[in-house]
Amino acid sequence: MTPTLRRWTTRVVLLATILAVGGPSATFANVSKAETASVETVTEPTLEPTAEPTAEPTAEPTVAPTVAPTATTAPTAVPVCNPKVDLSGWFSSNSVGKIQNKSTTCSYNVGMASYEKMDEVIDHQVIYSWATGQVGPNSILALSVGVPACAAQIDLFYGGVLHSLDGQRYGDRLITARHTGGTNYCGVIPTVEPTTVPTLEPTPEPTLEPTLEPTPEPTTVPTVEPTLEPTLEPTAYPTPTNTPAPTATNTPAPTATNTPAPTATNTPAPTATNTPAPTATNTPAPTATKTPVPTATKTPVPSATSTPAGKDCSYTQGYWKNHPSAWPVTTLVVGGVTYNQSQLMAIFNTSPRGDTTYILIHQLIAAKLNTAQGANGSTINATIAAADAWLQQYPLGSKPSGAAASTGNSYATQLDRYNNGLIGPGHCN
Repeated sequence: MTPTLRRWTTRVVLLATILAVGGPSATFANVSKAETASVETVTEPTLEPTAEPTAEPTAEPTVAPTVAPTATTAPTAVPVCNPKVDLSGWFSSNSVGKIQNKSTTCSYNVGMASYEKMDEVIDHQVIYSWATGQVGPNSILALSVGVPACAAQIDLFYGGVLHSLDGQRYGDRLITARHTGGTNYCGVIPTVEPTTVPTLEPTPEPTLEPTLEPTPEPTTVPTVEPTLEPTLEPTAYPTPTNTPAPTATNTPAPTATNTPAPTATNTPAPTATNTPAPTATNTPAPTATKTPVPTATKTPVPSATSTPAGKDCSYTQGYWKNHPSAWPVTTLVVGGVTYNQSQLMAIFNTSPRGDTTYILIHQLIAAKLNTAQGANGSTINATIAAADAWLQQYPLGSKPSGAAASTGNSYATQLDRYNNGLIGPGHCN
């Protein structure tokens, strides 16, 4: 009970006692009026319930929901490096592709490869040319590969290159792809190479020897002897025996048979066969093959040694192929074979066409030129030695398959990473 109500109750009791004793006085009547007025204007009971419920419910619900959502900033950092979202690509031409990285923090290993189409079965495709690199944040990387003249598929992808599509695909790693050459499939091309080789050698040898020796001997010997002896003897005998019997029997038999037979058959045969055979002998064959080999080595030998001076960085095989004047050396021992610069350039210009020996030797030549110019080879020297030994076991152009091809391709991939600056001292700017 509040103090005011308590006072009011006490005075009411007192007033009732006075009324019971002798009636109200003026003083108590005023008191009672004042108390009644004060009772009606009391506002205390209304203040307590309104203050407490409004303060507590409004404070608690507003604070709790606003603090909790601020903790949702943590999960946004997880999916930052997502190549499927960050990378896009397009082709500037059949041989040049570009890959754009929209990420602000991530770098990706990417590549471009061209494959020869033997038919419409992807498993039958054979790798023709390929290039790899790394695209940094907010940047665009251009890659260039060789494209065959026949039907081909060109792929842009992220991650490692597939040297064969037999039973495997780029799948989610494929950024974009392009097909060229229509139905001009490459399967008929390998049959051209073996037919040209055997036709050149066997033709000149058999025609020269048999035609010259056997024909002149039998024709000259029989024609001279039979014509002289039989014609002289029969004509001499009839002159002494003129009279009766021997004249009729001997004259017609020898003269009619011997004269036309040997003369008509032997004369034209030897003359017609011997004349054209020796003139068609293969005089130009040896001179055509030996001329370009020695002459190709003379030009780049003195000019190649001046440019590099201890560069501790690496170039790709494409750079060395297009800058022969920058070579630090003009001869290299590759796979146990010594090549001069013109021979090495000829190897660079030969398309692998799926042959692992050419895929590997292109990267091995570039790696040896990089170390020769001063690039640190501590990360790749073991792979260079293994690749040299592999090429000695599988010589250039032998087209190994199976596990041997997989081993050679793995060496080529490591050498390509070194030449592109992904391992080792880094790429030359």
